[in-house]
Amino acid sequence: MEKLTAKKLKVGLLIWWVGERSLNKWNCPGIVTKLNGNKNVFRVRTFDDFKETADLLIVQPLEGKKSSLEEMRLANPSEVVRYLTWRMSEAAKDIADLEKMLIKHKKETDKYKAKAEELITSLRPTTATAE
Repeated sequence: MEKLTAKKLKVGLLIWWVGERSLNKWNCPGIVTKLNGNKNVFRVRTFDDFKETADLLIVQPLEGKKSSLEEMRLANPSEVVRYLTWRMSEAAKDIADLEKMLIKHKKETDKYKAKAEELITSLRPTTATAE
């Protein structure tokens, strides 16, 4: 795939970003939302969470450091559609799994409540023993 360069950078450009910082890793498409060549910065809205990044440096001034731009390549609409379709499918699976867990937890909670209420009832003094 074609690497992204500062010359190709423009607002509305679809990109694919594979990056890693500390404990975070990502591999997703996005779109360039802001470009300010005078300040050497740009922003991207990634399609994993639809959030916009803070300003990213177009050219990394520190030797040995990669610019975020170096972690990006041009993306085409069809691969972005495949990614979004896959993410929606995964989200639906996640919701189905969570609903199963919720049903199981509700059953366990109902059993606990029934036993706890039974015990509470047995421990409360009756009118005859309270006198």
